[in-house]
Amino acid sequence: MKVKSVSRKCSIQGSIHAQTGLLERLKSMPKGALIPVDSIVAELESHSSEERPNGLAQVDPPISPETPPTKSWRTLLWDCPAEVRIGVSELCEAMGRPKSWCYKHTCASSANRIPHRLLDGALVFLVGEIREFIRENEIIVQGGPTDGTPLLRVAR
Repeated sequence: MKVKSVSRKCSIQGSIHAQTGLLERLKSMPKGALIPVDSIVAELESHSSEERPNGLAQVDPPISPETPPTKSWRTLLWDCPAEVRIGVSELCEAMGRPKSWCYKHTCASSANRIPHRLLDGALVFLVGEIREFIRENEIIVQGGPTDGTPLLRVAR
């Protein structure tokens, strides 16, 4: 891994050196000078072939910054601000339910409707209202301590 990064660094520095030399020559020309593209390409190719012992120019892939892994809506639902608006697919991902469940709970005949809005005919949900809906409608079967204190056990 280290060898790869060192070789990439050398090739980038060589390319930068070639580009800097070409840039200096271009700056020294009078304004409005017409330069054939072929001569610029030939200049860049000659510098890149000088860098490689086999004479072949190597184009390194662009170095992209490390992107953090994206979170799923199962965690984002509880982490993002309450005023964030999400659509049907994000809600279904967050709830772990199919789209049919979402549409069933937003129709007028549903006994337990999810709070929602319509924006140009599309369903829109506020994350804060969804959180409250979950808290109000969940049934706790076996709760546990939330403050770190152990449960008391009664011997029978």
